[in-house]
Amino acid sequence: MDVIELNGKQYNRPTCYEDITTRQYERIVSEWDMTKHPADRNYFQLFCILVNADFKMFHETSENEVTLMNSIKWYWNSEFKFDETLPKALKIGDKIVMLPTDVGDLSPGQNIHLRQYLDTKSILQDADGNVLDYTSYAMAVAVYLQPILDESKFDFKRALELEKQIAEMPIYLIRPIGFFIIANVLNYGRKPERSWLKTLTNHTRTAKRTLQTWLSGNGLYLMRTLVW
Repeated sequence: MDVIELNGKQYNRPTCYEDITTRQYERIVSEWDMTKHPADRNYFQLFCILVNADFKMFHETSENEVTLMNSIKWYWNSEFKFDETLPKALKIGDKIVMLPTDVGDLSPGQNIHLRQYLDTKSILQDADGNVLDYTSYAMAVAVYLQPILDESKFDFKRALELEKQIAEMPIYLIRPIGFFIIANVLNYGRKPERSWLKTLTNHTRTAKRTLQTWLSGNGLYLMRTLVW
């Protein structure tokens, strides 16, 4: 994690995928123009998500554009793959919980609340209809683990509180668990009717090469102060 100064205020900036929180990742998947060609996406928006800021304006000077690309270029240059193996345990706060491996253990209340929540969230698919990502990993894990953590019956209000805590945990820890839960819950019944689907085009590799060429050819340097 790096610290940068913007308009006299300091912000934490991820410098690798391991720094990205679950909430940030969910926002990238749901908000960052994933249906567009990568070269046409709003990289200022991506930057705002990564630094947890809500800047309204970006002054498109050459200095600011170079600074912006320097701050997020690791997102393309870094090789990262989520672990496909479901972990046996997860530490949340000061508690370590063993993870169930059967979503059939979910109570009717957990199933209903999670399905209703998923109905309002995004599903990212490729052109062949294969699911690439969901945008509700923190909630899925919260609903799944709340009774175990609290050693009590399922309480949806408590799960909502727990979701906020889990959303601040690293996505590389939460996504394998959340993906397993969501995929299996949806496989037990109908898929959410109100979920809006996004299609990921096959332009990613071409755009990545284009961006890398642009970045390397502009004598990049990292400025610490920007004016938005």
